[in-house]
Amino acid sequence: MHDGAQGEPASNGCESTQLRNQFLETVFLIAAGLRKREELFAANPRRYPYCNELRLGIQRFAALHAQHAEDNQALRNLLDGLSESGFIRTWCTRDLSTWIEQWTPAAREELGNLECLELGPFAEVGGSFFNITGDCLEFLRLNGNGNTDDFHENRVYSMLRDAGQAAYVFGRKFLILHPTLSWEERTAAAHANLAVLEVDQLDQGEVAHIDGAWVQELVDTAYERAPLGLKVCPVCGWTMSLHGLRPMCLDARCTVRVDADEYENLPDVPPNSYRLRRGVMRFIAKPGILELQIAHKVQAFGLPFELWPLLDTCDILITLPGGHTIAVDAKDHHDIDRLVRSIESDDMREAMAASEAIYVVPADTPPPRRRAANRRLAHKPGYSIKTLRELTQHLKTEMGDA
Repeated sequence: MHDGAQGEPASNGCESTQLRNQFLETVFLIAAGLRKREELFAANPRRYPYCNELRLGIQRFAALHAQHAEDNQALRNLLDGLSESGFIRTWCTRDLSTWIEQWTPAAREELGNLECLELGPFAEVGGSFFNITGDCLEFLRLNGNGNTDDFHENRVYSMLRDAGQAAYVFGRKFLILHPTLSWEERTAAAHANLAVLEVDQLDQGEVAHIDGAWVQELVDTAYERAPLGLKVCPVCGWTMSLHGLRPMCLDARCTVRVDADEYENLPDVPPNSYRLRRGVMRFIAKPGILELQIAHKVQAFGLPFELWPLLDTCDILITLPGGHTIAVDAKDHHDIDRLVRSIESDDMREAMAASEAIYVVPADTPPPRRRAANRRLAHKPGYSIKTLRELTQHLKTEMGDA
């Protein structure tokens, strides 16, 4: 995928949020790079442990330092330790708060409430060797454990949960419905001018309780600039690129639906667009497509429902006319064995005080595997696996009996 540079229009976005996001991702890359470098060295001490994550983290820190350093002396201090080994000795052996002590007062104020600035050094150096510290490992554990997709997913998911139920429902729907944003859409969302966006047919009043500043922070955290030359994926709505003769999206199920000739006829992603970060699309928005498909079906029946009640204890809670309730969880994967094992230890029905719990799997899950899975769940009354079509038929049957 070609991450081409784009000319960026002037933005009225939340600069402090952008700086926090940039700094956190930079620190994450450095921490992940230190751990990988240590692992590579342990595996082969005779080979220099080149690490792309560490290099990229150092480059990004250098760019931030150059942008926010208070004077030229601060820049010279950085340049003295810009090699990998020099950076580890000069910067990674210091408390994180000292990394920004030569930045402008405005930049330090914007970053002042970051918890990571309370951490100590990420590395201890002895002779020509270094060891990562417990603070480095703790930072990684809390922020995705070394995987950038997990890092971005965890940050966005924490934002959703911490904002409360109404914001959680609004924010999660927003991300699912908008895998990409044009510059105009992003600007409108960042100013909470939601009227210019596509109408949310599933809104149940949560928009009225949303804080505009929180929406702006969500957009800044969840989205990134889309590289030039991409197409809109016809399956999930994210971005698709051409690798040789093979169209590529983040999900192989998207890729198999499009060949090279069809790719050329797909709509282009407009210049200056934004897309969800990979981890947010992969783990939050992509599975949510099935969740909203279920909600639309339930809505068409005129049944009361709640999306992600109790901060995602289940995906949808459906109430039938006779008071029968169904807790539904959508599973956008085909690993039936893993799903059955997780259901056997799950208590979704009890947690939601529901009459039954149904796990909805993709429509192309083979019927014999679904039947075999439900036989394995026979010892757990009230739990079953169905496709969306089977759930729809089940609702019709239950409504007929109500």
